[in-house]
Amino acid sequence: ANNKYFRENIGLSTKSKIKILSKSDLCWRFNIRVDEGVRDRIIERIFLNGAFASRLFPNLTRYLKTSSKFPNTSKHWKHVINIFNNQNEDYNKKIIKSIEEMKGIL
Repeated sequence: ANNKYFRENIGLSTKSKIKILSKSDLCWRFNIRVDEGVRDRIIERIFLNGAFASRLFPNLTRYLKTSSKFPNTSKHWKHVINIFNNQNEDYNKKIIKSIEEMKGIL
């Protein structure tokens, strides 16, 4: 139910700048993709408004003894925001409010 709420409400005025990555309903998170330069600022705003979001872990190939570079994952993690589902409607509204407040930089 929360993913449906986020899918319907995230970026109503900024849909062209936010890509919704959660095509299926994961029960614990909803993923969006934004420009690399704004990801951390959006997450910070979410925290300031009393909610929680996170980044993906960085590509770990730099720590592995491999010649493979995995260029897609090396770029992808810098853009993704994990929004964690919460049954509290006010909490979920804080997420939407945070993103809407940042529409000027999207």
